[in-house]
Amino acid sequence: MKVILIRHFESIANKKKFYSGLMDVELVHPVTVEKLYPECDSIYSSGLRRAKDTADIIFPNQKIQILDEFQEMDFGDWSGKKYDELKDNVHFRQWIDSPMTISVPNGETYEMFSYRVLKKLNELIENYPSETIAIVTHGGVISCILSELLIDEADFYEHIPRNGEYITLKFENKILKSVKKGDELL
Repeated sequence: MKVILIRHFESIANKKKFYSGLMDVELVHPVTVEKLYPECDSIYSSGLRRAKDTADIIFPNQKIQILDEFQEMDFGDWSGKKYDELKDNVHFRQWIDSPMTISVPNGETYEMFSYRVLKKLNELIENYPSETIAIVTHGGVISCILSELLIDEADFYEHIPRNGEYITLKFENKILKSVKKGDELL
């Protein structure tokens, strides 16, 4: 089985540099697709517009199945705010330094976030052992998956791909065998 994790194309939030989380922001237009993406048996997407629109652009003639479990983390009180607005907030600084252990005010804990993401990923791996599937999602979701599967000491933020980039996870008998960023083995 292969799982192709694709980060959505650049959104208005990415361009303006604010935390969008569960906000339903749109893509920056026009979108130019500069690479080829692998062919997939099934396509899944977060239900947020930026991911769904990206999926529709990359896979125009395929059915896109929405899975809300792959939505971005809920940034709570920090949604819609820019880093510069938050950088002097002590709680925010602690969260930036330890996103897996510090909770976002009125948002989602990393534990809740990773549970919903990994539970759904494991269901897909269990139910479609011989397929190649694409999941069009968000930087935080991809970083969460890679951080948990690779169990490495890398900074959480190092696993966030650029907009439009994809990561290929190859599983054999439900065990992760390889991870590629584009064509590069990680």
